[in-house]
This record gives sequence, structure tokens and C-alpha cells, in this order.
Amino acid sequence: MYKQDETYYRAIAVLSKDAFAKLSNLDIFSDDYDAKLTEAISPLVIDHIENLSQLIPAQSQLDQWVGKSGKDLFDAGWENAGWNLDEMVFWMDYGNFQYDVVMTGDVKNSDEFSEEDMNALVVKSVKFNGQLGNATDIGE
Repeated sequence: MYKQDETYYRAIAVLSKDAFAKLSNLDIFSDDYDAKLTEAISPLVIDHIENLSQLIPAQSQLDQWVGKSGKDLFDAGWENAGWNLDEMVFWMDYGNFQYDVVMTGDVKNSDEFSEEDMNALVVKSVKFNGQLGNATDIGE
């Protein structure tokens, strides 16, 4: 996945068993991670490139989540990526993208707040925040 000129793209290539093994064995914390990643993917032949920006939902579609509960989001496949309880903003991944989900509701003890506590909160707004979520999910 990459971003170019404000457009998100996903390049799809068929992995050989050897390339898959090399990628699976990479240590993201290693000092030579970038070099080894480049070495593993450089020989791959790109099958096609997808314009992911075309998949970003219109704001009117995102507005349909307003009034739903956190549980409704989780049941529909949304995933928690973090939160700011001072502003009641929750970063949530849904499909290929990440969203700022503003919620309302009572947070009794912010020090002990957990993802499960999100279930009872109510969505006030949802906006695409310009970040990719699980862009490796190609829907298969």
C-alpha cells in the first residue's frame, strides 16, 4: 500500500513460496529490516494496482453510523485502534481505512477504561481520518 498525490493505492503481486518465507521471517525491529524487505519484494511482479481511494465511503454513508452503539460497530466488523477519552475520539479500523469515531456516554474511570466499555457508548460522528486501516484485506 502506498499514497501518491493524495491517492491511496494497493499493489497486488503473486508470492512464490520462497518470497513468502522471506517475508514471514522478517523482523520488523531489525536494523536491516528495510533492506531485507526490499530484497524480498524487489523480484515480485506486480499483477495489478488498485486505487483504494475509490473505496473510501462517502460521508453520507459514514453518517449512517450516528446513533449506533459501540457494540453495533464491533458486531459489524469495526476494530478498535485506540482512543482519546478527553475528547471521546476513538480511532477505529473498518475495512481498508481508519476513522475518527466520536462517541458520547459515561466513562466512569478512564484509568480502567477498556475496549469492552466502548460497547455502551453511542456514535456522535464518524469521519475518515486519512489513515489506512487493514489495507491488506482484499476481501477474500
